[in-house]
Amino acid sequence: MFHAAGWTFPWANVFACAKQVSCSFLIIEIDVKMPHKITLRTVNYSHIWHHFLHSGVTHYCGAPTVQIGIVNDPQARRPPQQVTAIIAGAAPTAHLIAELEKIGIKPVHVYGLTLSLEERARLMARQGQAFATALEVRVVYPPADDGKNPVLRDVPRDGKTVGEIVTRGNIVMKEYFREPEATRKAFHGGSFRSGDLAVMHPNGTVAVVDRSKDIIISGGENASSLAIEQELASHPHILEVSVVARPHPKWGERPMAFVILHPQHAKKWAGRHHEFSKDLKEHARARLPGFACPEWVEVVPELPKTSTGKILKTELRKVVAKL
Repeated sequence: MFHAAGWTFPWANVFACAKQVSCSFLIIEIDVKMPHKITLRTVNYSHIWHHFLHSGVTHYCGAPTVQIGIVNDPQARRPPQQVTAIIAGAAPTAHLIAELEKIGIKPVHVYGLTLSLEERARLMARQGQAFATALEVRVVYPPADDGKNPVLRDVPRDGKTVGEIVTRGNIVMKEYFREPEATRKAFHGGSFRSGDLAVMHPNGTVAVVDRSKDIIISGGENASSLAIEQELASHPHILEVSVVARPHPKWGERPMAFVILHPQHAKKWAGRHHEFSKDLKEHARARLPGFACPEWVEVVPELPKTSTGKILKTELRKVVAKL
């Protein structure tokens, strides 16, 4: 129901008496007059920018891929009013947050943000504080699945030790419908296991490292696909990137990057994707440890996504399995 409810924005919109512009993600404008709704049947960035520039939109929400389309649209510029972007569905890269800020859009990730330190874009890519309505959000050492009900132990608040995000509270589901075994695994230890690996910082902010199933184990080292994507996305010729594990005869697994080139630079690399692959690998080696640098780079015209714009890594793994 979280997605069906549009990230709860329709309810907030009603309480604020706000004008609402809807498409496959949601835009709201705070307007103390009568509520009004305009529906965009598809995600059309030209239409979205029309409303940013001429309809007084002040708040909108969308997955990182939607934000990428917004900042790279030819009409992208600083709107006449303050516009706030609520980002969810996947972790935004520091590069994307910096690009939003360049055109005056204030990015907010749904957990909240840390704004007071120097590395602003990277800090804003954190997931931040827990929702006020959640009774408990913790980062714990993953429990052993031995059939027992373990006591969950919190990781240190050092910003380094990786654990799993677990939660309990009045907004957490009770069970999976008619799936007792899945429910048992999800609540092993008494809290709901998110499957998100993260670190807890001293000030209580949470930074997601990766999904547990997306971690790449290369030569015994754990490489975060999210961390790799963060660094690859800083390459000026990349529009979107997603990284998954690919089997390797020596190291077990190695990262493989699927890349969409920015339209302004795609012609430069036309017929020269092998050279771009070398260029990107050099970019990665300057920023990542060797085990985290992509072994393979595939330039693609598009990435598989859900209706809300979230990249489907399951589909990319199917592609890798055929290689």
